[in-house]
Amino acid sequence: MASTQEFPSLKHELRVIKESQNNNKDETNNRFVKAETEIKRLQGRIGSLVEEKSQLLERVAFLENSNAKLHEEITSNHTEPQDQQVNNHISQSETKPQEEKVPGAIDSTAAKASNKNNENQEQVQDQSPEYDFVILCDSNRKYINADQLYPKGNNKVIPCGNTAKAIDILTSPRFTVKHGIIINTGVNDLESLSPKDIIESQTCLVNIATTNFPDKKIIMSSITPRRDDLDKFVFEVNKAVAQNICKIPNVVLVDNGNLRSKDQFYFDTKHLSRRHGIPLFATNLKNGIRKSLGINNRRISGQHRFPYTQIKSWIKLE
Repeated sequence: MASTQEFPSLKHELRVIKESQNNNKDETNNRFVKAETEIKRLQGRIGSLVEEKSQLLERVAFLENSNAKLHEEITSNHTEPQDQQVNNHISQSETKPQEEKVPGAIDSTAAKASNKNNENQEQVQDQSPEYDFVILCDSNRKYINADQLYPKGNNKVIPCGNTAKAIDILTSPRFTVKHGIIINTGVNDLESLSPKDIIESQTCLVNIATTNFPDKKIIMSSITPRRDDLDKFVFEVNKAVAQNICKIPNVVLVDNGNLRSKDQFYFDTKHLSRRHGIPLFATNLKNGIRKSLGINNRRISGQHRFPYTQIKSWIKLE
């Protein structure tokens, strides 16, 4: 009798143990998924920091080089051997009477220096390199072949991790363009700025670009989708920016919504995969170039597109 009564108790204990094991297994799996997600997020952040560090180092090197050239130019223009200066001073004092300075008159030496500085500035502007298209793009630019985007011309890709950097570049451009500028920023801004701030900065960016390049095409690429919770803001920002800039002359909108359709397009939460994501992204940009030049675009396969199909409806809402 005692052994018979023990069976239900043993079955109950085994059931409790099995349920506990299943719960522990589920909890372990959940922790693993969370840890994997966090690792991918940190990998993306590390990639952004490495890129920002590289940009800062390039900027520092450029400033040091510019400072050295400026110092060398000033030294060569304004220094002479001491004995030559003395001889010139003696020669001038012997051959010319001392001129009386008139109050308010402009010193001839200062006027010559001013004219020379103006000539130097004009020379720097004339020496600015000209490209067919200049592309300001975040880290997704790494595997893009700019020469394939517009094979007939000379194109330049400039690293641009965020919208603020793009504004800085276009406010004081060191280049000229024959056809236009392609802009793709914003995916990193989502990690530090509110959607409202990003909308304002991207709208400001387009206005600056059209002001400094009034007769050129400005190809504005929508923020590429993300594979995390921040993706819910991508659509909101792209929609508002499209509404703000849709009526500005010479502005072309590029749709990257087709990159949302498959996970294989991404390496991590925000970086496109080299094999699948980058080719489709490059095709989107190339179609933007074709549209800006008045060439019929080829059809791109993919789902979940928005600006080219939905921008029209957004514009009608205004």
